[in-house]
Amino acid sequence: MTGASDKNIHPPSVPAVLMRGGASRILFFLDKDLPVELTERNHILQRALGSPDRFKNQVDGIGGASPATSKIAIVSKSVDKNFDITVAFAEVSIEKPIIDYSLQCTESVAAAGLFAVQEGLTNANRIKALQLNGMKPVDVNIFPAEKVYNAGVSFKGIRAEVTYHYPESIRGSTTNACHTGTFAVSGQKIKATLINISTPIAIVQRSSISDRPFKKEDIESNDRILDIIELLRIETGLFMQVAATRNALQKSSSPKICLVDGSQNLKHHDIRAACINKRRMTETLKGDEAISLAYSSVIEGTVVNELCPSRDMSKSLRILHPSGLVLSGAEIQSGVIKSTVQLSSRRIFKGQVYLE
Repeated sequence: MTGASDKNIHPPSVPAVLMRGGASRILFFLDKDLPVELTERNHILQRALGSPDRFKNQVDGIGGASPATSKIAIVSKSVDKNFDITVAFAEVSIEKPIIDYSLQCTESVAAAGLFAVQEGLTNANRIKALQLNGMKPVDVNIFPAEKVYNAGVSFKGIRAEVTYHYPESIRGSTTNACHTGTFAVSGQKIKATLINISTPIAIVQRSSISDRPFKKEDIESNDRILDIIELLRIETGLFMQVAATRNALQKSSSPKICLVDGSQNLKHHDIRAACINKRRMTETLKGDEAISLAYSSVIEGTVVNELCPSRDMSKSLRILHPSGLVLSGAEIQSGVIKSTVQLSSRRIFKGQVYLE
């Protein structure tokens, strides 16, 4: 009788760490543990998460069948003395053989700071990271002695403060940080502020699209509202040059649409916000979205700035979202706009991901 092959008993594997950053779950790899050739690397990342899965379950991997849990971060010690680490983020499609390296993820950067310390890539709690998606420099401050709940959600972990720095001079560019304009959609003109500092987002006042309140069931059950939002997403995506064609944008989840309203209770929050992604209202506000809202709040004439013009700009913007409250700060110093958000992160497990 012939026994099973050694390869079947001991299949190939790769070291990995599963972490939570903010409201996302991310699988971390060290760059040195992955092949350099992109096709081989992509195969490993997809196998690890269980993609592609036409049933959208990812049962053959450790993905969670959700965009918030089908994420990869690849970290290495930086060879550039200006940075401690480099971070490459990859969003893995659940049902299609697609990996998107073009997006940024603030939550993966927050978790990467803790990952770097725990893996011995740096012994500093103030970490300078280069986010390879967009080649953006990011400061990540880790507070090991402080365990906090992630904003509005009962996830407790190590506090991390993520800060982006952008020159104020680029805020008027159509393809860079910030632009406010009017877009013709379905016979109406809709004012939107387009932000592209962490991930492309179009910010729109909720009342310009719908007279319904921020209720998930009200938005998701109204095809007319969802159609307007999708058309606006495509028009703003073309303007920001996220993709060259409407067809390409229809296949992409970027840019996101963020609906905002002013607050009726300024003692507790400044604005209300909810993001729409693939015709669904997200339950939480991601770090990228909070940073973009705070960034736009300090720019005169933007949708957010006009909703809370009397706000003390030296303090964090208090954003009420479907799951709670998040604080994100932004300020202009010497021609540089600094935008910051605080998240929590923690290690879930460390081990080997088997590929066969």
